[in-house]
Amino acid sequence: MSDECDEHMMEYVFKDRNISRLFSDIATELSKWEGNNWLEMTQEERDEMFCKLGDLMNKVEKITEEMKMDLEYVIVRTYSAGVFAGYLSKRDGKEVELLKARRLWYWSGAASLSQLSQEGVKNPEECKFPQEVEKVILTEAIEILNVTERAKESIGNVKIWSA
Repeated sequence: MSDECDEHMMEYVFKDRNISRLFSDIATELSKWEGNNWLEMTQEERDEMFCKLGDLMNKVEKITEEMKMDLEYVIVRTYSAGVFAGYLSKRDGKEVELLKARRLWYWSGAASLSQLSQEGVKNPEECKFPQEVEKVILTEAIEILNVTERAKESIGNVKIWSA
C-alpha cells in the first residue's frame, strides 16, 4: 500500500479508537447512575446526567460524520461481481473494501458508469439497486470511479429493490 493510503488508514483507526473511548465514557457515566432510583434523583442530578451524555453522544456523532467525510465515495466495476457504490476503505491491488455499499444491478438515465458517477441517474424509478450492506470485499476490481456529491445523492435516493 502507498504511504498516503497507510496514513489514511491510520487516521481512520485513530478515529475508530476515539469512538470506542467515547462509548466507554458513556458506559462509565451510566454506571455512575446505575442503582439510583430515578424518582429519588433531583432535577439537577438528572439534568447533569443528560447534559454529560448529550455531550458525549454529540462527540460520537461528530467523529462518525468525519469518518464518512474522510472516506471517498466511489463506484467500483468488478470483473464478475458487478458494479457497486460505497465508501472506499481499503484497496490492495485488485482487492477493494467498500463500506455502506450498494450493488448497482441496473440503472436507467445514464449512458455509462462515467456519466453515472458524475451526474447520477435520471430515471431512479427504473433503477434496481438492492439494499446497502455494511461491508463488501471485492476481489477483482477493474475500474474505480470517484463520485460527485450530486451523483451520490442520486444513488442514495433510488428506492431499495428487492424480490
